[in-house]
Amino acid sequence: MSKLEIGINSALPDIDNIKVALKARGVILYSIFGTGEMPEHRVLAMSPRLSKSSQRELLKLAQELGFTHFSYYTHGDEDIFEDALLGGYGEPERELL
Repeated sequence: MSKLEIGINSALPDIDNIKVALKARGVILYSIFGTGEMPEHRVLAMSPRLSKSSQRELLKLAQELGFTHFSYYTHGDEDIFEDALLGGYGEPERELL
């Protein structure tokens, strides 16, 4: 995960815990995004271009952090340049177990 750039929603109440978990996994690049409003669901949004291995790592991390859903986006959607967003807006496509 060290080569991934992750976006974290500024409205998430556990943003500091998320940063610690990302750092523990070797992530060195992250950005903050959001409108200031809490997303309706705890969604991991990620690029479908990521390797299956990276997707599995992100899904496992999301589960550990209490995220309940995930979806895919296309780079360029809504000016998204990160590989994944923790706390994405919009309708989630799938639920995490």
